[in-house]
Amino acid sequence: MIPLEYYLILSAFMFVTGVTGVLTRRNAIVVFMSIELMLNSANLTFVAYSSFFWRCYWAIVRIFCNGGGSR
Repeated sequence: MIPLEYYLILSAFMFVTGVTGVLTRRNAIVVFMSIELMLNSANLTFVAYSSFFWRCYWAIVRIFCNGGGSR
């Protein structure tokens, strides 16, 4: 099994890449792609934590990845 730290390092790298893209680019499409990269890195972090800590799996996935809908 892959350690949790590898997922967190990958997520941090993705987030920093997204922030760099938002701060350095002027093209709207590139900025939106960078924002999406930042959101994907946050989702990767939540899914990695939820897969390693089974007790809060559904709470994390539902609140953060699905928006905590009104179901």
